[in-house]
Amino acid sequence: MRGTHALLRPLTRDYTREPQVVAQILTMQGLEDSEFWRRVSLENHLDPDCPFPESLVCWIREFMDRGDSRRAWDVVTALERRVARIVDRGLTRVYDLRQDQIEDLTLDLITNLYHEWLSLEPPHEFWEIRFIFCLKRKLISHVRRFIRDRDIEVDLAGGIQSAADAEDPLSRLSDQRSIDTENAAIANVALDQLGYPLNRAFFLYHYGELTQEQIAKVLGVTERTVRNWLRKAEDLLEIRRSQEGYIQ
Repeated sequence: MRGTHALLRPLTRDYTREPQVVAQILTMQGLEDSEFWRRVSLENHLDPDCPFPESLVCWIREFMDRGDSRRAWDVVTALERRVARIVDRGLTRVYDLRQDQIEDLTLDLITNLYHEWLSLEPPHEFWEIRFIFCLKRKLISHVRRFIRDRDIEVDLAGGIQSAADAEDPLSRLSDQRSIDTENAAIANVALDQLGYPLNRAFFLYHYGELTQEQIAKVLGVTERTVRNWLRKAEDLLEIRRSQEGYIQ
């Protein structure tokens, strides 16, 4: 990353980055491009070269501030892999949830985190200061909302239709095959940056006009996995719409 302008812009809410985070960000700033991205991709926190999550959020926001959304999303993808495992372990150990519920909660949480990591708004700066604290707070909030919604569904079950006959919200969100030219262009950028297999499932469904069952067979996964990928694609498309004013 040599030759880039100075990092460590002042935080607007009188927050103070940890000294080790500051040192790491400055070290990464002086690296050659290949070494910088090698370190971004590291996932073992015991590796001394592995960036702190606070450092990665700082780089995400820095790239967004430069208008370099492609590099920002590359860092987001690396951070997402680390966070997904942390969330999965936490839900498995702490909460009495089925595996499919864990997958849904993890997907919902990660998609919500995209907004906060990519945002340049001051309220989201705290991710650069206390990442794990922010993540735990978000996780607890999502679990509480899930339990509340699940209890409401249980109360209503049997009133009109059985759980087996109820509409699957994932199918509803991903059944919209008609997308206009503008949204298609935005989707191309967002999904290309996120990479395989989500982008392939999206294009097979919307442009190849395959059913979810057919896509599952092509990709060797379950239909539920395909629905999750399509839902994530729709969420990313919505993020792109909301960010269109400052993503170049």
